[in-house]
Amino acid sequence: MSSNIPNLPNGPSNLTYQLISKDKTIVPISNQSLTHLKVVSQMVNTFQYTQEQINQVGPIPVNTNDSTLCQIVEWANRHRLNPVPESTNGLEQVKVPAWDRGFLQRVDETCGLYNIACASNFLDMPMLQHYIAVLIAEKARGKSPEQLKKIFMIPGDTEDAAI
Repeated sequence: MSSNIPNLPNGPSNLTYQLISKDKTIVPISNQSLTHLKVVSQMVNTFQYTQEQINQVGPIPVNTNDSTLCQIVEWANRHRLNPVPESTNGLEQVKVPAWDRGFLQRVDETCGLYNIACASNFLDMPMLQHYIAVLIAEKARGKSPEQLKKIFMIPGDTEDAAI
């Protein structure tokens, strides 16, 4: 991986940053993709590091595991040319696009939506948060409380008593 990290997310689109997970895995992310991780993008814009300072600082830490960080970056890369919404207010009727639905179903099957939901919340990724919420609502629709406990791995009364 390259050790050069550009100085501003609003700079040229061919620049690449490096993010580092809590597992110490370094994941590159393009300047355009970084805009979807609003917390990191705003941090970089606020500090307005020079190229030399960014190179000295090194990869930007993200408090998530490596597989979740890779999934977050995969989603951001896919949406790098899409505008970043300020919020998801008024998006209640928006349908989850086919690619996003497939991506989130794959995430759910492999490691569950919980980690990516937490990471998207921490990184302030409104569209991804919205898509996750829609998918969770769809999974919950028409289910009994017992079915919901099983689907979302919520401990039952007997498991609660054991804790």
